[in-house]
Amino acid sequence: MTTRTLAWIVLLPVAVLIGFAAGRASAEVGIVAEAWSPDARSALVVERRFAFGPADRRLVLRTPQGNVELRALAADVEVPEMIWSPDGSLTGAVLGGVSLAVVDPSASRLLYELPLVEPADGSRVARGVGFSANALAITFDDCPGRGAGCRPRFMALPTR
Repeated sequence: MTTRTLAWIVLLPVAVLIGFAAGRASAEVGIVAEAWSPDARSALVVERRFAFGPADRRLVLRTPQGNVELRALAADVEVPEMIWSPDGSLTGAVLGGVSLAVVDPSASRLLYELPLVEPADGSRVARGVGFSANALAITFDDCPGRGAGCRPRFMALPTR
């Protein structure tokens, strides 16, 4: 076997792996979901990043003052719903259908994360979230572990 052939055997797989990593990095970086504030100056964003390792997701608040990372998310966590209160004082995101993150944009911080599933059987899955003038409303499917069929449910929490 010649030196030239040996070089091709060693270098070709390395070049393919580098090309794959570069393609994955460019394909997986970006915004997964976003919700803009009523005044369109701030946004709650789920970003997907790649740093020569597994892709990760972050819940980020973007404001005119800068970006604030609020929470790391697992790569497989979906964020089906993000919404702002009508006055822009709060924003919320359903994380994976199992918890609700509520953010205070004026303080640039996560206020709380409310679990939405039953710890024992995981039978409750959130579908949506919405704000009224004085409450946070969550819609979810309640599927009893021992019962038959799922029922839509509604929960409201005071915001102030």
